[in-house]
Amino acid sequence: MRAASLRLGGQGIKASYGDHIMICGDAAGHIDPVTGEGIHTGMMAAKAASETILDMVQTGDFSEASGRPYHDKWMKSFGYDFRMASVCVSFAPD
Repeated sequence: MRAASLRLGGQGIKASYGDHIMICGDAAGHIDPVTGEGIHTGMMAAKAASETILDMVQTGDFSEASGRPYHDKWMKSFGYDFRMASVCVSFAPD
């Protein structure tokens, strides 16, 4: 069996989209750094991904550039909260 730590707040993830790919939920680090909750954020990211994929299907463009709206949508929805939460957690005692 293999295990790995979860990426809180997108920690260590350079991008959640690329050429012909989008990741969301635990794989993309869509986990709240304070609460550890990720189901709700994963579902919001999946909605953003599905909306972006529908646009990609209509245009026939599955490039990295066409995946950028996915990133923008989830960042607007909950991503900016992760940055503030990460800063706050860094001040908490061990």
